[in-house]
Amino acid sequence: MRDEVRRLRVEEYVSLAGVVGREELMARLRTTEIFLFCHKTRESPRCLGEALAAACALVGYRSGYPRDLVAARGGGEFADVGDWKALASIIASLDRDRPRLGGLLEAAAASGKLLDRNTAMQERIDLIKKYLA
Repeated sequence: MRDEVRRLRVEEYVSLAGVVGREELMARLRTTEIFLFCHKTRESPRCLGEALAAACALVGYRSGYPRDLVAARGGGEFADVGDWKALASIIASLDRDRPRLGGLLEAAAASGKLLDRNTAMQERIDLIKKYLA
């Protein structure tokens, strides 16, 4: 990853922090507008809920889990899995349309308020147990 960041000459835009504690992670998320993710597998990563809890808009590949996280209040925009051009287009359009980005951030904060970390994680654990048993 570090080699790719250097090759693309995007060091000033990309931070590869490595392992950080939860407090530092949440502090960084609270200063971030977009949480970009590109999971290609069907999973329910905790990081998406953490991002919403910090009022970060979710931008990434569409699947049931991120869609469900923002279904009630919004706060996410998604592209088809593997369509990195559409993902880049979403980011560029949000950069050009700051009022739209602001609305997405407000919606993400509202969605984040609906999440109780322990309850959400237990729901996902129960689903995994149910369908993988």
